Amino acid sequence: MLLRDISDVAYIESFNGKFRDECLNEQWFETLAQARQELARLRRDYNEVRPHSAIGRIPPAQFAAVHRQRAGDGRHKHEIT
Repeated sequence: MLLRDISDVAYIESFNGKFRDECLNEQWFETLAQARQELARLRRDYNEVRPHSAIGRIPPAQFAAVHRQRAGDGRHKHEIT
């Protein structure tokens, strides 16, 4: 990941702390496959279910969908004229 500014470092440190608290400190992985399965579950929860305060208390996937739709709406307006 390319760091753009100091706020990127804060974001990464915040994520690492949450990941450590909510996953690594809570789970005991016996196999690599088990670790991958649990990490995939946590990634889906983090991106598709859990609301994030920085983006209006909605999940990132929903935020991205709204912005993709808005970007698409903007393109269509320009194509019509």
